Amino acid sequence: MIRQLLLSCSLLLCAAATLPAQDTVHTEYVEFARNVPQASYSGSVRGHAATTYVVTGRAGETLNIRLVASSPFNYFSVYAPQADTAMYYGPATENGFSRPLTMSGDYEIRVFLDSDHPPGTAGTYSIMIRLMKPGGLRAADPR
Repeated sequence: MIRQLLLSCSLLLCAAATLPAQDTVHTEYVEFARNVPQASYSGSVRGHAATTYVVTGRAGETLNIRLVASSPFNYFSVYAPQADTAMYYGPATENGFSRPLTMSGDYEIRVFLDSDHPPGTAGTYSIMIRLMKPGGLRAADPR
């Protein structure tokens, strides 16, 4: 009985050791300087890690995102407030993202490596996030 219990415990420990590590997600809250409608960040991602940038936008504003990356496997996606499905998903090699916002709230921009990346792949990037009011620059006013 004890032998069977020890064998079961050792098998359970071996199974737990082979589970993949949890994905690492780092979150940055985007802040704009007064009367400056854009912010720039630099970072890197490796494996299944991701960085999420949270930007608070208002309906009618236009969100522009430009990602420049060192790896062809760098991708980004954009999520509307409380959405489970991305409103945009694409590589850094495309022209970026520019779209009027249809609702007010926190939009999430996730930078990550495509799931087809080779093991050990890492990528550095810089991202520019711009939020424009209809008809002009966005003043960084308190929300």
